Amino acid sequence: MADETFFNEQVKKYDINAVVFNVAIEDPLKARPFLIRLIQSDEWVPVYADGTISIFVRDNEVNKEVIKKYRINL
Repeated sequence: MADETFFNEQVKKYDINAVVFNVAIEDPLKARPFLIRLIQSDEWVPVYADGTISIFVRDNEVNKEVIKKYRINL
């Protein structure tokens, strides 16, 4: 989470298509920079957030309908 390069390598290696993140459990000092990177990224789209859980999906054809229906515009 803290290492952007490692995260991006894992996304490619395992073809990660979504990130489900429990904001309430994670250390805010570690979680905040990670979430900001996802929010600012052109590759990830927030589709759910309730203050405890945040869900981001990759901006790709597979997630096109999910993004269309649930995208959170920040």
